[in-house]
Amino acid sequence: MDTRLSKFAPRPRVSKAFTLIELLVVIAIIAILAAILFPIAGTVREQARQSSTLSNLHAIYVASKTYAEDEGRFPASLFGYAETRIPGAVAPMPLVAPALPGDGIVPIDEATETFSTAPTAGSGFKTYQRGFLYREQLKDYRTFLCDDNPVKDKIDVTVAYWPLNSPISIRLGGTLASPIMVTWTQTDLSTTPKTYGDTDLPSAFYAGKPKLFYKMDSMDIGPMLDSVGNVVKDAGVIRYELHYSPDWTHLLGAGDDVYPSGYPSELVGTPVTRQLKYKFPPSEKTFITWVTDHAAVA
Repeated sequence: MDTRLSKFAPRPRVSKAFTLIELLVVIAIIAILAAILFPIAGTVREQARQSSTLSNLHAIYVASKTYAEDEGRFPASLFGYAETRIPGAVAPMPLVAPALPGDGIVPIDEATETFSTAPTAGSGFKTYQRGFLYREQLKDYRTFLCDDNPVKDKIDVTVAYWPLNSPISIRLGGTLASPIMVTWTQTDLSTTPKTYGDTDLPSAFYAGKPKLFYKMDSMDIGPMLDSVGNVVKDAGVIRYELHYSPDWTHLLGAGDDVYPSGYPSELVGTPVTRQLKYKFPPSEKTFITWVTDHAAVA
């Protein structure tokens, strides 16, 4: 009997499916590629966000210089302060005023920053209108934002603290556990050392009360960081520090306006000239503001 297969006989079926080993190898390769590519994609996105912040910072710089050329001084604040509507106010009275704790907040994209000051005896300053970059040099509120800022609530506000290494904080004994809050200051020439009042003080009623800032404003304020870059929190809530001020010492006159104890010995007692309150601060040594949102989410 011939047992040879005919050429017309059906051939054995060969399976074309992946074996378990092959499937595991493919999965492992995909996992390795994902582990390599995902951080790169995240880095690229973060670099794009940083580029956006650098662009905004440049716009702030140009606008600040333009403001100083027009007004003869730098603005008291960049974006301005959190606002509240004035009940019953009618034109030509201002419809908004700087907010205080407990006030209803105007959303940041609806802020006008057109409130005027109402000087009283001893305030020392004339009325100012639109004393900030927003709505005058910079029309888009988004210029003051940072893409890494997690806050998206347009009415979320906060108090702010003087940076721990700022002259006013060092002079008043500010610490990480007990920082010095930024408050409205009225001119008082009787104090020693003499202090500057805020040029945008709305009225004597505000003196001594905390200034409120929009949390979305990353140019005037930012998360406070400790010496190793960790975000400082108080009872689980992020603490914000002031990042823009034309007057970091709040001292009047070159004789009083000196570096306090706590700075390097070669600086203590020497004039603090790198402040925007001076007519011609050294441009190569004087900063306008900085952003900590990128470090806070890193």
